[in-house]
Amino acid sequence: MDVLEASIAGLAAVFSAVAAVAAWRAAVTADRNARTANETADSARQTAEVVALIERDRRHTELTPRVFLYLTTQQGQGWVDLVVRYDGPSALGRLDRLELEVQPTATAATRFFLPGA
Repeated sequence: MDVLEASIAGLAAVFSAVAAVAAWRAAVTADRNARTANETADSARQTAEVVALIERDRRHTELTPRVFLYLTTQQGQGWVDLVVRYDGPSALGRLDRLELEVQPTATAATRFFLPGA
């Protein structure tokens, strides 16, 4: 091998080393970018979950029926009238059914006492 061939072989080796270093750096950069993309995707997923919970709670609040109860009495009468008023929300339209359960109030004989109270 003469000087020219040795020079060409040496130059080829140098270029191969430069190409190998460049490929290694590209692989390191690609790995870093992939990790960043995964972290960003995880952050976006967490944000989407929080937003979904907020929206679910907001929607539930918006669609919770608002029902008001009033008791009215007439002087000298032995009963009271129970007035039920439905105040929406309008997104529900109308109520098909409203179930009420009337329970007697606690008397002295039915009150519960906690020990030590």
